[in-house]
Amino acid sequence: MAGVRKIRWLLAAASLAVLLAGLVLLGPRRERGPGSSRVPEGGGPTAIPATFSRWMELENALANRDLFARLYVDLVLGHQVFRVPPRGLGVAQPQKLLLDDDEVLFSSGQRLWNREIRYRPGLVGRFCYVHSDFCVERLFEVYFAIDGKPAVVYDDLYAVERFPSRTVTRYALEGLLVDEHKYITHDDRAACTYELRSLDGKPHRVDVQVVAENLPMPHPYGRVSYPLLGRGTYAGLPVYAYLDAPGFEHRDGYPVRLRRSFDVAPGAVRRFDVAVSFENAARPGAHESLPADLLERHVSDYQRWFFENVPYFDAPDGRIKKMWYYRWWIVRLHLTEAEMSDLRGAAFYEGKLGFDNLIAFAVPAQVEELAYLRDPRFALGQIENAYRNAASSGALRDAPGSPYWGEMYSHWTAAAVADFHRVHPIPPAELRELLPRMAADVRAWMRDFDADGDALPERDIPRVSGFDLDILSCWYCNGLKLDLRVRPPALERVD
Repeated sequence: MAGVRKIRWLLAAASLAVLLAGLVLLGPRRERGPGSSRVPEGGGPTAIPATFSRWMELENALANRDLFARLYVDLVLGHQVFRVPPRGLGVAQPQKLLLDDDEVLFSSGQRLWNREIRYRPGLVGRFCYVHSDFCVERLFEVYFAIDGKPAVVYDDLYAVERFPSRTVTRYALEGLLVDEHKYITHDDRAACTYELRSLDGKPHRVDVQVVAENLPMPHPYGRVSYPLLGRGTYAGLPVYAYLDAPGFEHRDGYPVRLRRSFDVAPGAVRRFDVAVSFENAARPGAHESLPADLLERHVSDYQRWFFENVPYFDAPDGRIKKMWYYRWWIVRLHLTEAEMSDLRGAAFYEGKLGFDNLIAFAVPAQVEELAYLRDPRFALGQIENAYRNAASSGALRDAPGSPYWGEMYSHWTAAAVADFHRVHPIPPAELRELLPRMAADVRAWMRDFDADGDALPERDIPRVSGFDLDILSCWYCNGLKLDLRVRPPALERVD
């Protein structure tokens, strides 16, 4: 059954990747809807540095060059889910137009990442910490009252635009326009930045309420009170979750309720932030003030990662160009810097939507790709994490964590490390420590899985041959029938 479940996970993850690729890469260039061409408010375009100015010297056909100099990755990969749903749909039906991967935040932190997002004010969905065995569904919700009347957010009143750094949702309420930016910062803060504008040219009094509950934490302990929503221990690491909403008033009682009022004048923009921060030490004080430019800092930091690490690429066909940056976004999405017993330094999951762990047979392909990054620490971290998690025989094994199968897949990690060393020479001290483990892995495979001595390792379970995507051929050779219980012949891996 474990094998069947893993096949299903793989197919699901592959389907999500194909759907996302179709949205991001194959969609035609079109006039952007609300939110997409705008730089986040609260400081204007100059609030975000022109990080990609050097790239602009190589670009010839780009319009809005100033925006691209600041938001290059967001603008190349950003896309609209829908702006106005088709006519004739009931108020609850537009949600059904969303594809599975439309409900995922693209940004992620060192440990915190999103597996599912709900399009309603606040952060509701599945927010996972390191692995998918520790996920929280509800961080906080936000409610609006306009001129003393509660505002109802219907399913057909919003536009959704998704960017690598954030997802922008626009709610058209009674006389009020609300832009909500949802994102996760590198330091594991799940945040929303809201911008309020008059929609009808009249002034409005807007009352905002933030509602949150205590979070289910692994191995919880001690008393929890606002702003602390939860504390516990995950894999030996202390974890604290704090709710921050500068300028809001806390009312006693449970659940946690925060309130704040705004006067929104015509032509003006009122703005506020709400965030849940996952931290690894108790705060010395009760509250922490969020920076006024929290969104701009996050967007800028996110763009800078690509500029500092990813090689610039251009092509006459814009879809090929999108593919290039889409591939590097995939790399960034699956990066984790957990600094835990199972994963240290930089590490990359096989897929956060199904395989949120370091899987041994994916490592060589990842190392080959990571060799293109300017900073060698990313590939070196993945290599170190792979060879740290070896079986007693010396063969590489999946990293502990969740999910964990503890299996030994055939692979070509040693060859990938040799290729990487030609691009980024590994420091001698690290190489001396690494080579014996590389040799132990190769010798284990030759000793334990090459019974006929032909130097081709053989496994009697096709799934652990490392050729997951070709698994149907294993059953094809057994009577043209797919039978997950049949025992196909052992397979030798020739690479």
